[in-house]
Amino acid sequence: MQAAAPQSWVDVGGLFRASAQSSQVGPRLLFLANSRETGERLLAGSGLDEQAGFIFGFATEPAGLGGPSIPVETDPSHILTQFLSQAGATGPTGTPLPAVVPLTINDVPAAYADTSQLPLPLFPLPAQEWRIRVVLLLKLGTEAPAIFLLGAPAENWPAIQETFEAAMATIMLPDSNSNVREHLAGSDQTNGELEKGRRDVWTFNGESGRYATISLTPEDSSIDLTLALIDPSGKVVISADNGFAGDLEALTDVLLVESGTYLIEAGEFFNEAGGYQLSLLLTDEPQFGGGGRIEFGQEITTDLVDNGEHTWVFNGTAGQTVTIILTPLDEQLDLIIEVEGPGGRQLLSLDEGFAGDAEILTGFELSVTGEYTILIRGFAGHGGMYKLSLDEGGESTINFYDAGDLANGDTQREFLREDEIHAWFFEGQVNDEVVIEVTPLGRNMDLDLWLLDPNANQLVTKDEFLSGQAETIEYILPVDGQFMILVREFFGEPGEYEITLRIGGDGVVEPAGNLTYDQMVNGDLAPGRRAGWTFTGQAGDVIDVTLTPVTPGRDLVIVLLDPAGNVAITVDATLGGFPERLVRFVLTSDGPWTIVVQEFFDEGGEYELIVTRQEE
Repeated sequence: MQAAAPQSWVDVGGLFRASAQSSQVGPRLLFLANSRETGERLLAGSGLDEQAGFIFGFATEPAGLGGPSIPVETDPSHILTQFLSQAGATGPTGTPLPAVVPLTINDVPAAYADTSQLPLPLFPLPAQEWRIRVVLLLKLGTEAPAIFLLGAPAENWPAIQETFEAAMATIMLPDSNSNVREHLAGSDQTNGELEKGRRDVWTFNGESGRYATISLTPEDSSIDLTLALIDPSGKVVISADNGFAGDLEALTDVLLVESGTYLIEAGEFFNEAGGYQLSLLLTDEPQFGGGGRIEFGQEITTDLVDNGEHTWVFNGTAGQTVTIILTPLDEQLDLIIEVEGPGGRQLLSLDEGFAGDAEILTGFELSVTGEYTILIRGFAGHGGMYKLSLDEGGESTINFYDAGDLANGDTQREFLREDEIHAWFFEGQVNDEVVIEVTPLGRNMDLDLWLLDPNANQLVTKDEFLSGQAETIEYILPVDGQFMILVREFFGEPGEYEITLRIGGDGVVEPAGNLTYDQMVNGDLAPGRRAGWTFTGQAGDVIDVTLTPVTPGRDLVIVLLDPAGNVAITVDATLGGFPERLVRFVLTSDGPWTIVVQEFFDEGGEYELIVTRQEE
């Protein structure tokens, strides 16, 4: 459930889920407050200052919370009127029944009314005069209407009413394709049955500092299961989907940061029905802290501690080909993978990518029968979450076809044979902005796109869409040289496709200089060109950027590049002659960030630029 709130407000859903009052609310709730102290005091029934305010939303049957039952109707105004009447609610001025106002919120029929008390025993309101706005939304297909309560001390209502009205306009409800199943114990194994087009949600109580290991095993080899863990505040902690039907999905030794009610969401990738077995284990210490056994067709998601090393073992047969994929789940994590054969002889060591890139070994043939070992550690001892998958088969990466050279603006058509990878080449220069697009010419093709630097190191990959849709890479080149584009079909199926390369001549970023926080700089942008100003930032820095045209009528654009040259955000919110502003942007990594200044119509012009860092 979603609703907008001021940046200074906090999500206190975790506090509510950890309280005794939460047992009947269910998994779909939202609890925001102007401060953590407000949330704590509301749950304790303590007095609040006049500046307090909260937003509480849920989707469950109020009768289960000790409130009146919801009448079965299709008019939210009638439903809300009857609900408030049964609850004995009074208006803010003491009238017997508050006025009900019908409205529509994001295409969902709704109604609201202002009362003087909480119509449900969710938490004990402090003994002071209150004003509570009760909003009821009736989304088609849901089991019960959603109710939002927006409350504040009555004397604070005039000051906070605008905030509440803005929040009401942004309310978004969760989809209705979930079945809420049982509450699990700390060590539990159960069976579930997915309905077609729906997901299952299981709950369990987790304590901060403990570890959860969850596995999902299909009963039918034809279904492709998905698994997600959601924390008490409603955020997805981690998910698993190795992309293969019939395979087990597992989350291993996931550290629980918050205390409260966690959700396990089980689904099927293609929304098909099917049975499965769910296993949950909660422990005080990691069970797989040093690794463990991995089977073919299994994907494991786990956490590598700083300066740690994981050892995963599997049994292989001479002549068998295997595929191993190691994917960091943190953009700053650079992993190293080694494979040892029976007897401990090292067969290979991989560290081909940059931080955040996957390490991929495909079509590797085992020479002898026995137990093989996969060793994983972090570069410079850094740890973090990662996924490791092991599968049998996979074509060797020598199955490349040199498809030819591409020039700026070229569109070429080619045919992929079964289990083939096409390599295209082009010349690029540092700071060139390239756009690469591959389009399948058949509805069943699922294309996978890679960009490699002149040393064959992976820069970026794209496999964002399903079969029949184009994949696009937009990237600013870090060096001069000959770059390689790899194109393959995800399942190795044959088919025809088109590839297009665009290198923006006007997209070349000309270095304009370095700047520091709070330093005002001036520039003169040549027509058709872009200027790049570089500053050094640290992960977590909160920055504001203001770009002001000096030449009248110029329509400027801000493009922020991260230290790897990727576009972090583009700002073009105003018309010509007005400043562009990037407000409270949080930097995600340490290093040199670049602000690219351009003019929308390529007319150039003079400008002023300043970057400031906000204090927490």
